[in-house]
Amino acid sequence: ETPIYTANTDKTVSTDNFYWSNRIIGALADAHFSNTTSAIDRYQNAVQTKGHQLINKYDALFTKDVDPVTFCQTANQEIADMAKQHTDDLLNKVLYTASMGMKNSFSRSDA
Repeated sequence: ETPIYTANTDKTVSTDNFYWSNRIIGALADAHFSNTTSAIDRYQNAVQTKGHQLINKYDALFTKDVDPVTFCQTANQEIADMAKQHTDDLLNKVLYTASMGMKNSFSRSDA
């Protein structure tokens, strides 16, 4: 079974989905590329690094005595949870940067 965060890609836009979260980040970051590129680079590096660490962790834990389906589902869920945590953090940063660049300014739109 695929983790819900990566499996439920439908037409409803939601930050509870990896695909839509990244589409939102891309749409917000596009107009603010120079101000968001470092956060995006850090996100990509962090997710890649942590992803490799988790793969290595589960490779080391795997034995022939485990149920491979359950084992892989557990590993996939941990990877999806990690990706969601990092993606939500990036979305917060990119949204803040984009909000600060709004023509009517972040402080005005919140009044």
